[in-house]
Amino acid sequence: MVQRIEMIAVMDTDWTFDESTCFDKILSRQLVSADRMPLDCPLCGASDSFHSYFYRNGASEIGSGWSWCSRCRRFSHGRWLTPAWWVNSPDFPLSVLAVAPEALENNVGLVDAHWNSLVLAVGSATNSPS
Repeated sequence: MVQRIEMIAVMDTDWTFDESTCFDKILSRQLVSADRMPLDCPLCGASDSFHSYFYRNGASEIGSGWSWCSRCRRFSHGRWLTPAWWVNSPDFPLSVLAVAPEALENNVGLVDAHWNSLVLAVGSATNSPS
């Protein structure tokens, strides 16, 4: 199971950090159930507006995780134990990532496509005959 191990404070931004941990709970659940992105936002209810992304630090299990809503601009970010199936996207090197998900939001189609390709691969591996 994925576990958030440290919350990182938000910097000056027009995004609002979700202090309720609602996004963290959904991200943890998604990683177990491997839902496709985008989802409906649990806070504002906007359809297809909730996204998630991880960044794995090298071979380590520890990485960073983001969950955010494109509509209400609430987000969560912190260090996470990343899932075994996660592979970083070459479209998002560490140099473009920040606490607030601005770079991810600006390329949300790529984010969702990357997430969904990994989910599809996990589902195919899980459902393949032995």
